Amino acid sequence: MKKQVGLFFVIFTVVFSFVVSDFFKKAFADNKDEGLKIGFLNLKSVFRDYKKIKEMENDINKETEVELSKMKELDEQTKQLREEIPLYRPGSAIRKRKEQELTDKLFEIKFKKDKANYFFAEKMKAGIEKVYQEITQEVEQYAKQNDFYMIVRVADADFFGAQSADALRMEINTRDVLYWGKKYDITTLIVTEMNKKYQAEKNTIEKKP
Repeated sequence: MKKQVGLFFVIFTVVFSFVVSDFFKKAFADNKDEGLKIGFLNLKSVFRDYKKIKEMENDINKETEVELSKMKELDEQTKQLREEIPLYRPGSAIRKRKEQELTDKLFEIKFKKDKANYFFAEKMKAGIEKVYQEITQEVEQYAKQNDFYMIVRVADADFFGAQSADALRMEINTRDVLYWGKKYDITTLIVTEMNKKYQAEKNTIEKKP
């Protein structure tokens, strides 16, 4: 089964590479013949350097910590119960009651933690989706204003960050563009413009009574 999956992945990668290669050959041929511009964007860098994302993540992490800190009292109660239970005779009514109380509190803690983590994970997901839409809108606007034929997503190689040989192969196999001219790399321009708009938006909100 693993061999079949591996073979399928190799075949898919080869076919995909030919399709992507043919697509870019045609695109660059059009670019050369008709004077059309192709731009490049490092989406990973935009997500890393866009201040709105950093602040959103910090806010959500703080909210998560506050919510989880509310469970400290329950943690203390379970700790106390764990210390008390051995003091009572096994099978006694009071020990059974304490054991049941401990079970109930452990279940309550797990439920509340899972609920909080799920809620904030969904909040983070929704925030990232919204930011991604903002980025694509900004890129589209910039491309139209500056007569770009298309904007291609690119990424710098991060081979040293690969945790295993398989992760390294995946990093290599998913790199669609191996070289791009920095002249048409619009990453810094997009990040700068988005940060500028975000700061202006924050200033407007702060000025409101």
